[in-house]
Amino acid sequence: MRQTTESPARFHQQRQMRMEPTNIADAMRRVASQYQESGVTGPAFVVAQVGGEPWGRAQIRSLLLSDATLGVFWLFVGFGRGKLARLL
Repeated sequence: MRQTTESPARFHQQRQMRMEPTNIADAMRRVASQYQESGVTGPAFVVAQVGGEPWGRAQIRSLLLSDATLGVFWLFVGFGRGKLARLL
């Protein structure tokens, strides 16, 4: 593990991490598919950590609705400077 005496905020400011667009819809489809294949009958609560701006917002909205009928529910936790708040 890297040892540093810098504050975490200063460390990240100096490195200016670049966030790429996030393909949330693809990840959601994979989770729903795995859920269905598993044969689980109870609900699933998925916490997804995402960075960057999501793309495919219309697909995400549609998947949120269809996944809810399966019993798969989502919580998105955004990291970075993306516009995750504008997801819906």
